[in-house]
Amino acid sequence: FFTFTAFDIVGEFLFGRSFGFLDQGKDIGNAIANNLALEAIGSWVAQWPSMVLALSNPINTTLGLTPGSMLFRTAMEAVSDRLSDPNAGTRFDALAHWLRALDSSSKAKGGDGSQGRKMTMQDVHAQITTAVGAGSDTASCALQSVIYHMIRRPETWARARAEIDAAVGGDKK
Repeated sequence: FFTFTAFDIVGEFLFGRSFGFLDQGKDIGNAIANNLALEAIGSWVAQWPSMVLALSNPINTTLGLTPGSMLFRTAMEAVSDRLSDPNAGTRFDALAHWLRALDSSSKAKGGDGSQGRKMTMQDVHAQITTAVGAGSDTASCALQSVIYHMIRRPETWARARAEIDAAVGGDKK
């Protein structure tokens, strides 16, 4: 559930809406399982960079055979939902930021009057996909670590609970 929470937090940050893992209480579309597989593959690729050619070839990526393909699909579905609904994303989330940068880069000119480097939609897709994978994993690890260490130190846990209760206006134990 820490990982469900992390994915939903990342969805809120990036797209202004959660992915729904907590609501459904399950790994929707095996996104989390595939992310874990992607991490395992990443460990091997870090040791043998030539494996990138075997894993990232056009056949594997087009057919969606790698764990990264699922992560990419999850991110692209959220981007597609946003772009198809002009009322979506009323909050200024990360995707809104990147779309604004995309729009302004298409109008930008270099200091010498030439056209500056244009940001592309592919750049947005790369940032979103990376943020979904990296953000959810690191947030999940951080949540697990904080709770683990808080449980091991009951006095710290009690102090944190008191601060939370005070912040929300309650005095619950």
